[in-house]
Amino acid sequence: MAKSIDEKIAEMKQKMKELRLQKKLAAKAVTPKASKPELGKDSPGIAALLNQIDAAAENNKVKVAEIIKLASRLKRTGLKIEDRARRGSKSE
Repeated sequence: MAKSIDEKIAEMKQKMKELRLQKKLAAKAVTPKASKPELGKDSPGIAALLNQIDAAAENNKVKVAEIIKLASRLKRTGLKIEDRARRGSKSE
């Protein structure tokens, strides 16, 4: 028995409602984002990075802090590192 056009339309509307409901449920059941990995001295590449920073500081005869400041400026990280004010000796 052939279905009429109105019956087909009603059937399709019902399927659309079910699909929209499934879409809403799927959106609510979003998996939480993975947290950032913990970095430490045992992380891959960190040991090589520290060795390179030490070598660059030694080759240029500057402190490690100067190399880190330069790297943050060159990479345009937006990180601002300021020199702290030197403390004078306390005299009583």
